Amino acid sequence: MKFGSLFIIFFITVLNAETESFILEIEKSLMAPCCWSGTVYDHGNAEMEKDIKALVQGGKSKEEIFQYFVNEKRIVMSDGRINIGYGEKILAIPTASGFNLLVWLMPAALGIAAFFVIVLTMKQRPQIKIPDNTVQKSDIPFDDAIEQELKDLE
Repeated sequence: MKFGSLFIIFFITVLNAETESFILEIEKSLMAPCCWSGTVYDHGNAEMEKDIKALVQGGKSKEEIFQYFVNEKRIVMSDGRINIGYGEKILAIPTASGFNLLVWLMPAALGIAAFFVIVLTMKQRPQIKIPDNTVQKSDIPFDDAIEQELKDLE
């Protein structure tokens, strides 16, 4: 009987830990609509945290929860208007489809373009000849006179 009770307690603890980590993962994936400058996890938006917890406990998947906030959530605005869903701006990571695909492709395209610009610039750069360190006596004016004066000082 003790073993069964311990097993049940262990199972509930593990299940609760998985649920909490799932909730945190969703909170880190949704933007806080109070100011749109950080995630729900960062800002601690109590209303959204309550909604997320209720949806997770209701057995909803991650995609279903995202769809709820994007398309289904009833939002009462400060002037009394009612909107349905926040739209894709509620997602911290944009979906890779349609116009949002540019968010994923442009950094790679710009990196490749920058690489080619650097390579072409390096190829077109004029070659600089490094002079020899050997100095010819005839190249320095008054060399003999300077050498003679240095020997006289010694």
